[in-house]
Amino acid sequence: MMRVKTSAVVNVSQEQHVQAKKLTDEIKRLKGELALHDTLAGRSRVVYDAMSPEQMAEMKAAIERFVAGDGSQGLLPVVNVVQVQTLFQLFRQVALEHKAAAGPEVDGMPPAQPTIVESPVTSLNLKEDDSNDNALLHQQPSDIQPSTRTDDEPERTNDDAALLDEFKQHLAAQLEQAKQNFRKAKKQAVQCATDVNLAKRYPNLRV
Repeated sequence: MMRVKTSAVVNVSQEQHVQAKKLTDEIKRLKGELALHDTLAGRSRVVYDAMSPEQMAEMKAAIERFVAGDGSQGLLPVVNVVQVQTLFQLFRQVALEHKAAAGPEVDGMPPAQPTIVESPVTSLNLKEDDSNDNALLHQQPSDIQPSTRTDDEPERTNDDAALLDEFKQHLAAQLEQAKQNFRKAKKQAVQCATDVNLAKRYPNLRV
C-alpha cells in the first residue's frame, strides 16, 4: 500500500443551476456532433428528441397499415434508437388492442371434442362387456357360489416347492464356486507377497 500512487482532487461545490447549465451545454454539443456525423454519412433532418404525440399517432397508423397489409407497402423506417424504442412500444399497444378485440371470440369458443370412430368389432365387444356387467350387478347374493378348491392347486403348490428347491440348489452351487475362487485368489495373493518379499531381501536372487 505504500507504493500506491494517488492524486489529490479538489472538491468544488457548484450550485444546481450552474451544473444544470453545464449539462445542457454538453447535450447541445453532443447533438451538434451527431448532426455533423449524420451530414457526413448522408443522413439529414435526423431528430434525436422525444417524439411528439402527433408523430406517435402517425407512426401508430403506419404500424396498423403494415400489420393489416400484405407487405407491399414496404418496411417501416428505422432512423435512430429513440425511433426504434417508440416503434416497439407502439407495436405492443397495437398487439394488445388486437388481442383485446379478438379475445372474447377466441375464448368463448368451446374446445373441440375428439371424434371417436368405433369399428364393428369394438362396438360388439363393448356391448358384450356391458351385458356382463349388468348381469353381475343384478345377481343376487344367494346366486354367488363360494370358490371351491380345484385339483390344480396342489400341483401348483408342488411346482412352486420344486422351483424353490431348485433355486436354492443353484444358489448353493454358485456360493460354493465363489468360495473356491476366493480361496484361489487368496493363495495367489499370498504367493505374490512372498515373491515380493524375497525380491526385496535378495535382489540378485532369480525366482
